[in-house]
Amino acid sequence: MRMLPRDRFIEMSDPDLVLGHSIPPTNAVSEILHHAQIEARHKVLQVGTGAGYLAALLSKLAAQVVTMEINPALARA
Repeated sequence: MRMLPRDRFIEMSDPDLVLGHSIPPTNAVSEILHHAQIEARHKVLQVGTGAGYLAALLSKLAAQVVTMEINPALARA
């Protein structure tokens, strides 16, 4: 997570769109990645892309990541 700073995924022109809604807290991201036990051969489906931070981290761990976002404003960001 140190190699991929989360602040690069926060659109500060509209922080209410992102903060608390689409980027999990750092400790939550650590827990998710730890418990998921992702390996380089895995394919991952992430539902709820948000700002894309978790998807970016997952892409460093898995062979393939597919992600979906229902919120049009976040999907366009």
